[in-house]
Amino acid sequence: MENFNPHAAVMKEFKKVTDFLIDIKHDSLPEIKAKINEKKEIIHNEEGYVDKKEAARLLDCSVALIDKLRRNGKLPRYTIDGIVRFKKSDVLEIPKLKEQATAEDYRTNLHNKKRA
Repeated sequence: MENFNPHAAVMKEFKKVTDFLIDIKHDSLPEIKAKINEKKEIIHNEEGYVDKKEAARLLDCSVALIDKLRRNGKLPRYTIDGIVRFKKSDVLEIPKLKEQATAEDYRTNLHNKKRA
C-alpha cells in the first residue's frame, strides 16, 4: 500500500463534490435530494466502506487495534455523514503490511546476529 497523501485525498474528494454540484445546478430540490441519496448509497456500497467494528471483524482483531492502526497512520479514515469509515480495500491491505514488517524485522535481526 502506498503512503497516504491527505492533500491528494482531499483534492480527489473536492473534485467529486464540485463535479456533483455542477451536475445538479439546474435540478429542483426533490431531484437534488434523490441524487444525494443515490450518491450516499454508492459510497456505502460500491466503494466498500466499513465501520471500525466491521474492519475489526474482517481482520479478526479488536476494535482497539483498528483505532491504533488509524492513529499510527496505517489505516486512513474517511468521514461520511459524520461517521468514521474505512475503505474495505485499505483494511484488507493491513495483513500484507504486517507480513512486510515481519520480513523486514527478520532480515534486520538476522543481519544483527551475523554481526555479533
